[in-house]
Amino acid sequence: MSERAPGWLRRLLPYLLAHRRDVAFSLGAALVGMGISGLTPLVRKVLIDDVVLTRRRPLVPWVALLLGFGAVRFGAAFVRRYTGGRVALDVQHDLRTAIYDRLQRLDFARHDEMQTGQ
Repeated sequence: MSERAPGWLRRLLPYLLAHRRDVAFSLGAALVGMGISGLTPLVRKVLIDDVVLTRRRPLVPWVALLLGFGAVRFGAAFVRRYTGGRVALDVQHDLRTAIYDRLQRLDFARHDEMQTGQ
């Protein structure tokens, strides 16, 4: 039985680890955004049930909390997209450089065998 070639994620991992700080920021921002997204319906429930219908709680703190959640979600989405995009560009550059370096190590006979555009 032949050994399987490593999957694409395993081959990509060294390139991602070279940019681990940005990957961590992007992942952290995604987790913060998802956490806020999960808590938003609870705040809406309190707003509708306790503020609007029964008037047991004041309106301003809950609306301020909802607006704060929106601002934090916006900030987390911005950080996630910005750092994620930067990681994508940096990894793409590293991959292109690795391919170029590999092609430069080929002997002239190999270059002649390759078709144009390959």
